[in-house]
Amino acid sequence: MVEERYICCRNCNEVHHVTPFDKAPEYIWAEGEARELPRRDDWRDFMHRHAGHRLESLRSVGESCLVSGEAADPMKVDYIEVTNGHDLFLIRSHRKNIAEPLSFELVQGRLAPAGVSVEVQENELRKELKHHFPWRMPEPLSDQKIELFIGLFKEMVASLRPDEIEISSPSYTDTRTEYGSLESAGKEALVERCKHHFSPLEIEEIRRFIETHVEDDGVMSLRLAKLYMIEESRETLHSR
Repeated sequence: MVEERYICCRNCNEVHHVTPFDKAPEYIWAEGEARELPRRDDWRDFMHRHAGHRLESLRSVGESCLVSGEAADPMKVDYIEVTNGHDLFLIRSHRKNIAEPLSFELVQGRLAPAGVSVEVQENELRKELKHHFPWRMPEPLSDQKIELFIGLFKEMVASLRPDEIEISSPSYTDTRTEYGSLESAGKEALVERCKHHFSPLEIEEIRRFIETHVEDDGVMSLRLAKLYMIEESRETLHSR
């Protein structure tokens, strides 16, 4: 995990995230062209506003925990554990609206493990199913049958225990996520469910699709995501 660094003003409880983009230029679109705004230095601005205050350096010590939205959602809420070298805190990052930069607030508490969720890769499956069947069959699989297949897959996966799934590969974009293999028994259980709803030719292609996309982090592999609870010991110290 990449270590994140923050500065917290203990007088005002304001938090600044230290990044290489502190001095990056900003642009606006005006009259059909991009115009650079006067250069800002967010770190220097923060230090100037809090001159003479008690400042404290914080660094990340644990995993970032997504508690709402998807990873790519700009409105998501994240928590990350940080320390000043003695005490542990949480920093909560969020936006009030999509036009605002991220705001940070310091929370006294911990991230507590709350199990592992097992999910199918719904969006990725839809794309691959639409791509696969037109090449292999006289007609593409209808949207209705694609949703039916995904629904049957999700029903089958709901019966699996996370500790019974063999991890095949990590996620290279999210340290909280790993990919697990769909074992032979799981493949057969899914095909058996499908036999009641699909033609023999479709079943043959479903088998081929499963075998083609089940390795490593293929779309038929399972996504295992670590879950956390936020254990807050006191009220939020500061909210921007």
